[in-house]
Amino acid sequence: MSKKIRNLKYSQSGFTLVEVIMSIGILAVVSIFVMQMYIKAGSLKEMVFDKDYALAAAQAAVEVYKANGPDLSDLLEANFVYQEYAHLLPADDTDNDIMQCFFDEQWNPVSSETLKGYTLTLEIAPFDNQTPYGRLLKATVSVVRNYPYMLENDDTQLLCSLESLTYFSE
Repeated sequence: MSKKIRNLKYSQSGFTLVEVIMSIGILAVVSIFVMQMYIKAGSLKEMVFDKDYALAAAQAAVEVYKANGPDLSDLLEANFVYQEYAHLLPADDTDNDIMQCFFDEQWNPVSSETLKGYTLTLEIAPFDNQTPYGRLLKATVSVVRNYPYMLENDDTQLLCSLESLTYFSE
């Protein structure tokens, strides 16, 4: 009886070394695709968050502009309802119709453009000729990400752009 058990014990065979190596190779190939999908899902999540926050920031900038009137110099001196626009700055010294606001990676306002951050640009332009009763102005707000997403090559990416027509009476 013990001889039968011993023969049965040695006759059962497990996986060979080749089978184990092949299964590890197949697992490695499949895991590469799973990891790529995981990384892409994280990147898409970040894009959606950024676009959502950029749209909210652009809408808030348009509302601050509408509440404070067509003169952007008044906008700089206004008591802002939205604290993040306290750093709204002219784009350059000669052009008062373009203002910019800078944010860091976590959408906190900063006083100057950062390497990893976002830029909100508010541009005001006449839409139509001025009438005797007032004027129609077009405000264009764009939000740009200043650094690329993971696995992407674009240095900057436009997150959102809004246009608003506003009539200001004289």
